[in-house]
Amino acid sequence: MTRRFALLTVCLLALGVAGAASAGTAKGAGAAKAGAKGKAAKGPIGRIERALPGLNLTTEQKPKVDQILKDAQVQFDKIKKESSTPQDRRPKLKELTTGVNEKLEKVLSADQLSKLKQATARKGKAAGAKTGKKTAKPPK
Repeated sequence: MTRRFALLTVCLLALGVAGAASAGTAKGAGAAKAGAKGKAAKGPIGRIERALPGLNLTTEQKPKVDQILKDAQVQFDKIKKESSTPQDRRPKLKELTTGVNEKLEKVLSADQLSKLKQATARKGKAAGAKTGKKTAKPPK
């Protein structure tokens, strides 16, 4: 399950880079909480943040997870700024993702990790558009 979660997060980060590059993201430490013009963060960090209410975090877990995501967003923005091409970003993002996964695994329960994985999985047309894969068309 840990490898699947790590693979999923790597994919989400890689996809988030493309989305963030075209949409733009907020800079600085507050980026994990708010994107441009006060909107929620986009990309993988935003997907994780949107999944948090469904995880029923304890009062002990919440500040730890918030700090993990805040630090990850800062590192994500730094990688995006310093890397000129997606090929340059991939190894750095993989390392970042591995670190985020390890930190989340120490804070969240197995049930919460499972819920997070389900909530952050990209589904449907949006996932196909980002990955280049075709999604099934509904029957007429």
